[in-house]
Amino acid sequence: MRILVVEDNEAVAVLLRMMLTRHGHQVDVCIDPVHCPYHNGESAACSAQEKPCADAVIVDYQMHHMTGLDLLLQQRQNGCRVPNRNKAVASALINDERSIAIERHGFTVLRKPFEKQRLNDFLAGCVSAPANDD
Repeated sequence: MRILVVEDNEAVAVLLRMMLTRHGHQVDVCIDPVHCPYHNGESAACSAQEKPCADAVIVDYQMHHMTGLDLLLQQRQNGCRVPNRNKAVASALINDERSIAIERHGFTVLRKPFEKQRLNDFLAGCVSAPANDD
């Protein structure tokens, strides 16, 4: 599975990449959402592809330039083809109100520190998700 991780904490990004690649996934990591090729002007090439540029997207909630929810909404507006159910927002600071807002858009909430089983369940759901759910 191809997974895009957008996480501004480099230590967390490295740890998540290690966890995911250990299970056979291909992982792209962006440390800054503003400079991520999947977010800025290069995303047009991604949205022009027939299939999504990733099978799943995991973003940090609280980043320097925007929230993870804002990033996912902007990706969707730019034509991102990754189904909403294959996108997750991760944080230790997500309260009930934020969780409801995230889930209302069809995204998943993952709490930090990552629970291996919860992460695996999310990814297993991505594998079985139909390509068009938005």
